[in-house]
Amino acid sequence: MTYNRNTFRRILVCATAAALLCTGFAGCSDSNSSDSESGVNIAMEDLEYGATMRDDDSRAVPLEYDKRFLEDGELDALANYYASIQNEDVELFQSCTVEKYMESLYENAYGGLLDDNAYVTQQKESYEKQLSGD
Repeated sequence: MTYNRNTFRRILVCATAAALLCTGFAGCSDSNSSDSESGVNIAMEDLEYGATMRDDDSRAVPLEYDKRFLEDGELDALANYYASIQNEDVELFQSCTVEKYMESLYENAYGGLLDDNAYVTQQKESYEKQLSGD
């Protein structure tokens, strides 16, 4: 009987130790993980992309964007770029693009065959073709 009692005690001690170990690991979990699961006190930089989306109809074209990643000047340039193509407005296009970059693009990508006017026209035709499903 002594053998059985000692075996029973060893099993009981091991089970208790295992239970304590499991609760110890659970107690050491990061407190922020429970906060993020409940949606409380999550730092702005820890949010997923799109968590702070904004609709903006006050610019040249309507925009939907995550406010953490774009500033007003960038939003204006982006809206003006698409508005310039939509309206084939070369002056507006030139005001929102970098001249040296566009010259490099024309030379390297198009072999010098385009200028601002031709590029705007080509982009508008490309967008209209995509919208029509061709």
